[in-house]
Amino acid sequence: MRDFIAENDDKIDGDDKYMQLSNCEISYGFIEYFHTGDNRFYLQQKLAFILIKEIAELNNEPSIWWVIRLFIIDF
Repeated sequence: MRDFIAENDDKIDGDDKYMQLSNCEISYGFIEYFHTGDNRFYLQQKLAFILIKEIAELNNEPSIWWVIRLFIIDF
């Protein structure tokens, strides 16, 4: 899905869609982590948060950057 977004959307729309897709995956991963206790889900979500933070920084979106940064600190 991410490859399709990268190939078929312009940069700004692609980044937004990528962040939305990542947010959905992060939410699902944390639910799975809390449901199963499997640390793999936790680590995957933490890495996804770091990636979203970097995208927000590159796109000059401080509000998203701060929210994600707080999530990284909390988790």
